[in-house]
Amino acid sequence: MRVESKTHWLPKRGNKLSEYEDAFYPREAPRGREGCWRFAVSDGASEAMLSGPWAEILVKAFCRSRVPVTKTSARGIIGRAAMAYEAWLKEYLRRREREGRPVQWYEEPGLEAGAFATLLGLSLVSGASGDGRRWEAVCLGDSCLFQVRKNRLITSFAMKRSSDFSGRPVLLSTNPGKNRVALAKLKVTSGTCLPGDVFYLMTDAVAAWFLREHERGGTPWVTLEASDFQDLVGRLRQEGLMRNDDVTVTSIRVV
Repeated sequence: MRVESKTHWLPKRGNKLSEYEDAFYPREAPRGREGCWRFAVSDGASEAMLSGPWAEILVKAFCRSRVPVTKTSARGIIGRAAMAYEAWLKEYLRRREREGRPVQWYEEPGLEAGAFATLLGLSLVSGASGDGRRWEAVCLGDSCLFQVRKNRLITSFAMKRSSDFSGRPVLLSTNPGKNRVALAKLKVTSGTCLPGDVFYLMTDAVAAWFLREHERGGTPWVTLEASDFQDLVGRLRQEGLMRNDDVTVTSIRVV
């Protein structure tokens, strides 16, 4: 089995590229024909401080793990990510001190509250028995995975309908003590894939549009593949069909 991947992303309309708070990994398309390939996207909560770096740490922690995807292994990955964030935060604070811009009093509540983000991870495992190859996925929050086969949507995880998006998703905190409720809502699923299948990993704004289009009888995956991503997102935002938020789409084709 071989896989081909690409990722398109944009910050909120009116924001700089440096203000993008989603995250995805890996940054480059995978190489090789056999083994385990992992992909992840995360949506950092804009209302919390340093959620972009937390989202980046989460996607890397998932993709660098090689254990089977289960609720137990996912909790372990999240725990290790929280420890990595603590180390990152200490260096961040030291760097600000060195640069002569220490944390200000008005930033302290945000640092105390912690950062928050969603997580969606996909693992493709070569050599699985039976028809096709096995895939496994984990989700916490409202980022979504879609599997398309022969121009049909055959998997929608974890959201099934556009009405499932509430604007208040479950979020993972950098503070493990705040994650008890969130971890109880962790979801995992698995299936098989065949050559020609395409997986799409999306953060919530574009995923909600994707499901609405499908519910109307459309083929949003065709629209995504046939359009310039920046132009498409700009038009959908202008027409009120997509919420103005950071957007990320990773597509993975099984070859």
